[in-house]
Amino acid sequence: MKKIFLFIAFLFSALYVSAQDLIVKNSGESVKAYNLEIAGSSLFFQLTADSNAPVQKLPKTEVLIIKKADGTKIDLDAPAAQPAAGQAVQQQSATQNQGGVVMQTLDMLSAEERAENQRMIEQLNGPITYNVTKGKKAFSLCGRFSPKQSSIVSNKDISISLVSGSMFAEVRNGPETFEETNPISPTSTWLTFLGHKAGRIAISITNKSNQTIYVDLGNTMIVAQGHTIALYVPQSTTVSNTTVAGGSLNLGAMTGSRLLGGVTVGGSNASTTVSTVYAQRVIAVAPHSTIRTQPVVAWEGEQDGRYITQDIKWFRGNFKCWMKLNSLMVLNSDDSYYCGQHTNFSEENSPLDISAYVSYSYTEDCAQEKTMPVHYYLKDFVGYGQSAMGRAHVQFTNFPGMCIPFLNGTAK
Repeated sequence: MKKIFLFIAFLFSALYVSAQDLIVKNSGESVKAYNLEIAGSSLFFQLTADSNAPVQKLPKTEVLIIKKADGTKIDLDAPAAQPAAGQAVQQQSATQNQGGVVMQTLDMLSAEERAENQRMIEQLNGPITYNVTKGKKAFSLCGRFSPKQSSIVSNKDISISLVSGSMFAEVRNGPETFEETNPISPTSTWLTFLGHKAGRIAISITNKSNQTIYVDLGNTMIVAQGHTIALYVPQSTTVSNTTVAGGSLNLGAMTGSRLLGGVTVGGSNASTTVSTVYAQRVIAVAPHSTIRTQPVVAWEGEQDGRYITQDIKWFRGNFKCWMKLNSLMVLNSDDSYYCGQHTNFSEENSPLDISAYVSYSYTEDCAQEKTMPVHYYLKDFVGYGQSAMGRAHVQFTNFPGMCIPFLNGTAK
């Protein structure tokens, strides 16, 4: 059997990997493999390191990806041909030198890490508690997003959570700051709707280790309803500072135009300093500290009134004919959602989902990176209302997970 196996491998120029590898199937199941070879349309491997162990066969069509022991990956859908056995060792060495990104899976966590990860997921999926002071129609809905069971929100290195809010400026056209939505604070929830730039999502990253961790924004992203939002955009900003000595100013030099004559006021020279600032791709997180990525728009489109699902849309305009708002809106046939009314969703029937992928390394060059996937889904809707004086009709006492307010609108 062994000779036949080797002959098939040679015949199809198979890839040989001597160390233990991990085969991830399309179904999500993971299989630990030894002496893995890829030949033709199949994978051949053994379940133990014993060379006399039975050889297993698995069709390529059932395999999503192969994760090698050195941290690199084999994508069977890649167009490039697999290298021969003699070239595989050289290719593995080159890949190690160039670095790679390893997507973390639950089976890669230790028992202690899995227990802590599950504890955090259960905490963020805990019950919402609140009191209703008035059972009137709800002006808005508090949407609660919680992580799915497949998420990795914590390992030995970092923990991750998603936060939502709005961008506000203290003065007109002034610098903006991010205000996180806190449903336990009625003022915060109300101001989220009044914000010119609502519906922002950021990633909160906590370094749990005693070392500095470097987050690679180039491989860190947010995905909402299948749409990817990059957290790193390669760009630069150039700023010119001009110093005039003795009140002298040469207009021709300042404009850089050969068509304008140089008009000199005074009698001295002007010097210009140009500085260029590049977008930062790698950000450092100090030991036992937390950072938050730049907030991004998750669902907003270029056009107003973009439908995300049949019953949920991104609203931008005058709500109730008098209030200009930017927000997600739930469309009801008769606008009949009441304060305190609670709707619960499961992972399978949730209308909205949002994911984050955070890539980090212990080295500044990010030569070897780990990527943690976090998947949130819309778990709850709670009808919310507030009087003109700011008194909440629904007072939350516990609201785990991420809160995103929704307008309660009609399908007109």
